Amino acid sequence: MPKRLKQFVIPAILSVLSTAFIFVFPSMAVSQTKCSTVGAIKRFDFENATFRDIEVRTVTEDCKENAGKVIMPGQKVGGNSYIGTVFRIYEAGSDRFINEFVLEESGSNFKVENCSRNGGDPINAEFQNSLTVDIEIRKVALNCEEEAFKILKPGEKFASDLNVNTVYRVYRSVSRQLLDEIVVGISKRIFKIENCSRSGTPREIYIRNGSAEDIEIRRVSEDCSEEKPALVTPGRMFENRSFSNNVYRVYGKGSGKLLEEFTVQPRISTYLVAAQENDDPRQGFLETTNLFRSGIGLPAFSLDETLTNACQWFAEFMASEDKGYPVHEVSELRKDKPFPERNTALKRLRYYGWDKKNRAYFEATILDTVPDIKRLGSHFALAWSSSNTHDAPFFDRDRTKFNRVGFGYAKAKSGDTKYYACAIFGKK
Repeated sequence: MPKRLKQFVIPAILSVLSTAFIFVFPSMAVSQTKCSTVGAIKRFDFENATFRDIEVRTVTEDCKENAGKVIMPGQKVGGNSYIGTVFRIYEAGSDRFINEFVLEESGSNFKVENCSRNGGDPINAEFQNSLTVDIEIRKVALNCEEEAFKILKPGEKFASDLNVNTVYRVYRSVSRQLLDEIVVGISKRIFKIENCSRSGTPREIYIRNGSAEDIEIRRVSEDCSEEKPALVTPGRMFENRSFSNNVYRVYGKGSGKLLEEFTVQPRISTYLVAAQENDDPRQGFLETTNLFRSGIGLPAFSLDETLTNACQWFAEFMASEDKGYPVHEVSELRKDKPFPERNTALKRLRYYGWDKKNRAYFEATILDTVPDIKRLGSHFALAWSSSNTHDAPFFDRDRTKFNRVGFGYAKAKSGDTKYYACAIFGKK
């Protein structure tokens, strides 16, 4: 292998990056006999869109394979190499060949997918649904497109003659969460569908308890057993350094009932337990707050129109300026200091008619991404209640025990799922 090819090919796969656009190269039947050639230097990127770790190996000019770089599911890796470099992709640990790519001038962004391949004889195989929900099994075609195959209810089994090298993806029927990706092989004929942790990319996760009871959070290990639980009281959260594709189960401590099961996603860090969904986020905020307060023996809040009007105006003002951070004063966002009569929270309360005798208040503001508008209110209620700086009014830890609350929200200009929100607590 030439010195210059070694110089670029071997270190090339070692830098981790994120690319904004990925070209999809469909799976192709290859003979695995291509060898690298040496051309101009070019950037390349790989994205692992499979459900398991993959190994990317470079092929030398004399057709030998170099030791590969393992890429976890959802991870993107790239570097520099020569046009003409051949990469072979294998399932890590099993050496099952997946695909082969050649670095070309016109194509250097490779999305690795598990697609069905020709050449496999039929064998009798069986799927078993060991979950408590319906699952949908979809067949992956030679061109990587999915087609409907079978729906299995909890505990149901299905046996059929399946071709070796055919790929099947297993989803939860309702949420369409990907649970597994199965490649039919000669050595394995029974596929038990369980939700177990798999390797992935590191990320912080936050599981917030919106229920009225203590909950136990258990991580499901790679062998599908449950680990020692973490206890979370109502309105609080579990924070942990985890990995995408890790599975967590949430149980009611007293009832032992399974409340939720989460699979950590690469781009999602917050997961809500017993979140109240409502088309009106104000009601969702109130219902969630009052639910977890009831679990610790605290009285319910009332949604106050005056407090809500003050909050709604300020949320809309923060969204219109959209500086990328929440504030408490108008003057923090505009140097010309507009709306002096509504500059501070207290002034906004007076402006919208809050009785001057009711001087005590507590304001919280926030900016966050909320994909589901029906969960916007519960999302922000639990974000504040589980923080160390805004939790006091939710748990009556202030000198004043508030009984009224207002809530406002507005979509940021910078994104369809980014929202500014405001809550003000008061007492009458």
